[in-house]
Amino acid sequence: ELTASDAGSLYLVVENDTHRLAAIRSGDTANRALQFAYARNHSVTFDFETDFTPIRTDSISGHTVLTGQPVRIADAYRLPDGAPYHHNRSFDELTGYHTCSMLTLPMKSRQDDIIGVIQLINRKMNPDIKIDMAAPEERARQILPYSTDDERLMRAFTAQAAVALENSLLYREQQDLLEEQKDLNERLTVMNRQLIELSRKILTAHEDERKRMARDIHDGPAQTVVNLTLKTEICRKFLERGDSDEAARQLNLLQTQIKMASADIRTLIYNLKPSWLEDGLFMALRSRIQAFAESGTAKPELTLTGSDAFLPHYLTAAIFQIVQESLTNITKYAEATLVEVFIEVTDIALKAIIRDNGKGFDSAEVAERVQNRRAGSGFGMEGMRERVELLRGELQVRSAPGKGTTVSLAVPL
Repeated sequence: ELTASDAGSLYLVVENDTHRLAAIRSGDTANRALQFAYARNHSVTFDFETDFTPIRTDSISGHTVLTGQPVRIADAYRLPDGAPYHHNRSFDELTGYHTCSMLTLPMKSRQDDIIGVIQLINRKMNPDIKIDMAAPEERARQILPYSTDDERLMRAFTAQAAVALENSLLYREQQDLLEEQKDLNERLTVMNRQLIELSRKILTAHEDERKRMARDIHDGPAQTVVNLTLKTEICRKFLERGDSDEAARQLNLLQTQIKMASADIRTLIYNLKPSWLEDGLFMALRSRIQAFAESGTAKPELTLTGSDAFLPHYLTAAIFQIVQESLTNITKYAEATLVEVFIEVTDIALKAIIRDNGKGFDSAEVAERVQNRRAGSGFGMEGMRERVELLRGELQVRSAPGKGTTVSLAVPL
């Protein structure tokens, strides 16, 4: 209406892959395309469809985008020789329309970036008429070229349109930022919950470890020390009676029990921090399996594949403790004759399997007791599961009465 144009089109600069609104700065068209976003025509009726085209120097809209300068054309079918662009006649051929005069202007942001193009077609002598496409002479009289005043007026108009579009872009970016912030907050909330749960598991593991240590000390060295106290009292009484032979015999028993207590204490110290762990997981397991074999509980078989050279100490200690806990359970409950321990270390994971041919148990029932925290519920097994979860791994226990037990775990590296 401002220029009495018969038709007009709006092109927007978009990202080539996502088709999101974008801008062109200093002629850089990388990952940029033109969206044929809107069109209006007073003389012909057509079904408008949005389209996306590359930014080409030989197209009128592409030339405007790349140069940032308006283009005024008196007759699109009679361009001057050497013109760097040409008129695409596909619309005219499809609808029977005739494009004559044109005015194409870039839409520039406040930073002088190109964000779109407004293209006006066929300035009319009478703005209210429709151009008669069937009468060339009449059509020629109805269409005028665009003037410098038209260009000056439309420069101001496109500047305002660009500001409106830029505000829309800023609003969209603000909405995207708010969505990203919302997503970040949600992820932080989840992470906080996970950290709280992780802290709970670590504290629980530490507490269970202290309880286990207290139980082992109570059942081992503490009981032995009580017995030693009684033995010394018995020895004293025999000495008071003058029965030196019986006193000597009791002293020999006392010496034996002191050696046993010393061995128990050394075992506890070793379990807290086995010296063999300093030489790696494989060496520690070989020593532990040798000790297990010497105990006569069951025949052990150890298979080690891969290399433990790059395993961090905390992981080495955790896996060793899990294997040790499994062997302790086998010794106490399984009544097995054969135990197989398999460890595989690759670049991406550590896998372990501890299998015995013992009497087994109902794994579903034990799992239910552990969940309900009932007495005798196998907290040793639950401690193993906690350790594996802290390592972001998975642990499975498969067992059935009379069919032995298999403990398998996998920890990502």
